[in-house]
Amino acid sequence: MVCDHVVVDDATEVSVSSARVVIDKRLLLSFYLHPTDETTEAELAEINKVISIVLNTHFGKYYRMFDDLRSQALATIIERHDRFDSKMAAYPYLYTMIRNEAGNLIRRLLREDDLEVLPPSRGRVAEIIPSVLDELLPFLSGDSPFTRIEIPHGLVGPFLVFCQRGLNKKQSESEAMESVIGKLVDIFIF
Repeated sequence: MVCDHVVVDDATEVSVSSARVVIDKRLLLSFYLHPTDETTEAELAEINKVISIVLNTHFGKYYRMFDDLRSQALATIIERHDRFDSKMAAYPYLYTMIRNEAGNLIRRLLREDDLEVLPPSRGRVAEIIPSVLDELLPFLSGDSPFTRIEIPHGLVGPFLVFCQRGLNKKQSESEAMESVIGKLVDIFIF
């Protein structure tokens, strides 16, 4: 995945594969300017965004480990809270720490598992992909590289609905289906 960074006032806009996430750098910095027991929900949400960006950008093929990686990253961030130098920028500091910790944990887990067996799927990618699309899971998760795949006719509808729901998280499945049908009608009529 490609990750672009664009500075917008005090926020960094990050594009991870066509999804845009805005990071409020002020909240990241404020997290480090007070004790960890005073962490706000907003600060924690921004930290979780950074964790998600790092995991999806660098470790997408290990999506089954995302829960463990996320927990380890958060524990490390809390543990090293007092080491932060306020002269540094919080976003790159967090990004690098998360990337390093996740990589280290993956190496440890794979070494323990003899480099062959991944733990059972507990990652968020598998949870958000409808079971009807299980045969596409290796492609949607990044486990299987591809430049072009043929989607079986029976999976085209569910796949388009899945994509639409990814673009608009607030849509229900029926709203997403309605939107997809509307777009297809527009394409084929005009």
